[in-house]
Order: sequence, then structure tokens, then C-alpha cells
Amino acid sequence: MFSTGNLLTRGNAMADKISYELQNSTLLIQRIQDLANKSAFYKRLLRRALLLIQEQEFSLQELLDKIPFTLKEDLRRGYPKGFLACPWEEITAYFESSGTSSGSINSSRTMSLKTVDDLIRDHKRRVPNFLEVDRGQVAVVNLPYALTSSAHGFHQALQDSGAVIVSVDQGQVLSSYSRTGDLLTSLDARILVTSNPFLLRDVYLYDSGIDLFEAASLEHILVVGVPISKKTRLEVKERYRKNILPYYGLSEFGAVGVPASVDKMLVHEDFYIEIHNPDRPESLTGEIVIWDLYSQGSPLIRYQTGDVGEVSYQMVDGKIRCYLEVYGRLKEAIPDNEKYLFPVDFQDMLAGVPGVSSIHRITVEGDENIEITFDIQITEARLASSAKLEIEKRARELTNIPILVVAHPWGSLFRDIYSQEQFRSTQMAKTMSFHDKRKGEWLVTY
Repeated sequence: MFSTGNLLTRGNAMADKISYELQNSTLLIQRIQDLANKSAFYKRLLRRALLLIQEQEFSLQELLDKIPFTLKEDLRRGYPKGFLACPWEEITAYFESSGTSSGSINSSRTMSLKTVDDLIRDHKRRVPNFLEVDRGQVAVVNLPYALTSSAHGFHQALQDSGAVIVSVDQGQVLSSYSRTGDLLTSLDARILVTSNPFLLRDVYLYDSGIDLFEAASLEHILVVGVPISKKTRLEVKERYRKNILPYYGLSEFGAVGVPASVDKMLVHEDFYIEIHNPDRPESLTGEIVIWDLYSQGSPLIRYQTGDVGEVSYQMVDGKIRCYLEVYGRLKEAIPDNEKYLFPVDFQDMLAGVPGVSSIHRITVEGDENIEITFDIQITEARLASSAKLEIEKRARELTNIPILVVAHPWGSLFRDIYSQEQFRSTQMAKTMSFHDKRKGEWLVTY
């Protein structure tokens, strides 16, 4: 079903994959048995798997074939307690997805219930030792705090490590891009946690002329929610000496993939990853399927994420470790002969090109005869021609699909975002009904 241009060589990779499966087989069997007793949803779903386990002679793939995939729709049908695997009185937190596929403003009803132990495990996963967080260092958490788990998880994890937390809620109308940038630079923040550092950087640069990637104090940019290609991460490391560290997480699980370095993301041992690729079962690239091996609240096993990624394996300290690179969503895949194009491919087309913003738009048209429009933004007019030619050259090297590259003035492609009118109008609404014509200034406190 999926193929990319950078698949690992078959021999050693397949041997490592088999070793990874065998290494986790006991944990997977124990998890199946445990949830079959504790979760109302899985009691029904795992009957066939339990019968096979009792026979004692089976392969791991035979066992997996007895277990249906868990879907987001299952979460909605089981809302709110169908997946509960512990007494309700032990639950201390509720999270859910940030949105709904239908665009509804109601609850997504894709709940994640957490015990105290679940939260502690998640917090420990989020701050790898190599970050060396010390007391007094400033960390800006620029993620939505409402409903989802990431902002709360990073906030608590960094706070427990001794950092000074600036909770710049990305979903709060008062927390504009400019305000976030001002706080990051004025407080000499060492760590930034955000979903798209390139958007934050670009809008702040457009508004203030200050490049956040050149902030002397900033060292680590922790990214969750938006895949950033390896090439782009390494380009930022080489040019700006900043570490863009990739995380992979969902509110249903918390942090699943955690950074081992700029160029590697480790699947944490609290989870097991399958790659689902029906047309190419042995492929290391396909849909990411997650097993939660330890959580107690509302654990999910064999959960289809709708995300596409590639795994690799490496022996570390006597254990096979699984590493993950995320490419994008299933619905974002663009078929291209024997492979698919994803958002990260278009990021790579812009990496290192002078005079071009990293913020762009991809428009795909046609079913059989696909055409792509690639809208880019020019930050330096004198470089417009050379930049466009370089990107068109990279497009031809990437694919035979026609890609029309259209250049726009900086800030014009997403005018409402760059003008930050949402934040300015919110501030105005606080004073629009009160007109004070007296001289002097008021001291306003909140």
C-alpha cells in the first residue's frame, strides 16, 4: 500500500523486525490477557485471541490476526467508560482529541482516562536525560491546554525537572504569536515546546523583524503534532545550532515517540508499534498502529492512528529499539506511481532555499491525472526568481506529477494569520464599550 524512496534494505531490517516482535511477544500476550479481564470493550473483542493463547502453539502474527483493529469510531461508541480498565475512582484526568473530522464544535468523544500512575509515566517520557534541564531555566509551552494531553504533559514534566514554565496557551486568544515571541526572547528561554515552530518563527519575524531561531538562549525546540522532516531538522541544526526534537503523541496515549537525537525518534518502551500495510505486509512503511502496554485508565491496543510512518530498528544495550519517522496523515497521501508523496516531501523542497518562507500551501486536484499547485512565499524580492527556479528543479527531481510553483509576497498567503487580527480584535473587545475622555492613565490590574 505504501512505499517511499528511502526504505531500508530488506535483509537485516527484517531480521531486526522479527527480533523486535519476539522481544515484545510476552508483554503483548500479558496485555491481551489483562484487558480481556478488565475492559468491557476488550472482553468481547479478545475472545478468539484468548482461545489461541490457550493452545500455546502459535506465531505472533497468528495471534495478531485474531485481534481486530481498534478504531476512533470504537472510542466514540464506547464513550465515556467502555474502555475503562480500573475502578472509576482511580481516574484523575480526562483528555480527548483536539477536533472532529466532521468539523463539529461538540466533544470529539474520543476519550482518554488517566490514573495518577499513567500521568507520571507520561511525564517521565517527555523529558529525555540529554536535555539536562536545570532549575531556573525557562521553558515556553506553546500548545493548546484545552482537552488534549500534550500541553499539560510537557508543562508538568518540565516543571518537575526544575524549569520555569511559561504557559503560553496556543489555543488562548490572548496568546498571540508576537506575545509568545516576546516572552521567549525577553525571558531568555532555553526550551520551546510547540506544534509548528516554523509558523511561530515566521509570523513573529514578519511582525517584529526578529528571528527566533537566532535567539542566543534557545537550544531545544520540542515539536509535537506536526511532522517535521529529518532533512529540515538537520538543516536548522547546521544553520542555527538549534535542536528541533521530534515527538509523536496522541491524546489517547500521551507521548509515544520521544527524541533520541535531532535525527532519531525512539518509540518508548511503554508502547509497541505495528506497521499496517496490507498490500506489502513486510514493508517498514505504512499506517502506524499502536499498542499501549502499561496504562491503567483506558488503554488501547492495536489502535489505527491514521498516521503514516516508517520504522527502523537498532540494537542498544542488548535490546532491539524501534525508531519512527512520521510522514503525515493517510488522508494527505498523494499517489505517485509506486510511492506516495507526503507533507514532509514538500518541506524538503524548501529546505535551505534562500529568500523563501517555510510556510506554504499544497493544493492537489484530479483523481487519475493529478496536478499539484505549490504556493510559496518570497521573503526577499531580489531572490524570487532564483528561489522559484530552484524549487521547480527540486519538484522535477521528486516526481513526474506536474507541480505548478506559484510565488506570493511574504505574509499574503495566509493574510489573517500574519496580521494577527484575531488577537488584536480580542484586546479591543475588552475596552470598546468604555470611552474615557479624562486625562491621565489608569493602572489596570487583573
